Amino acid sequence: MVKLYKEVFDPNHSQECICHRGPMNRGLEESPEGDFVDIEDYEELKNQLAKANERVRELESVRDEMRNSFYSRFLDYRGLTIEQACKHCSGSGVKVYGNTSTWRMGIGGQMITPDVCDNCWGSGNADKPWANLRQLRKEQE
Repeated sequence: MVKLYKEVFDPNHSQECICHRGPMNRGLEESPEGDFVDIEDYEELKNQLAKANERVRELESVRDEMRNSFYSRFLDYRGLTIEQACKHCSGSGVKVYGNTSTWRMGIGGQMITPDVCDNCWGSGNADKPWANLRQLRKEQE
């Protein structure tokens, strides 16, 4: 177990400080809130930190694999490959717009609003978009 030490005021501990050329009246005492360790414990702590960092890298790679696996399953469910997936909506067909006018491009209120993607028009496939709602609207008018 690593012993921690904290700096404390010690009127009995007085020696010449090399840096400040004055008396030092601080010492160290063992404390769970301390910031100092023995040099032997320091090497052990460095090894523990290296092991912990390696474990973090392992867990991050597992997380990334799971994330990519989920996204691949999602695209597979939609019948898409990563290359076919629309870059604007990531293949979902739904996009979040900054106001309530969404793809209509008119006057809108101040609210983040989800609606059909204006790039793939809901198909999720950038190469094969569904019907362009803007053109249909113009044709109806």
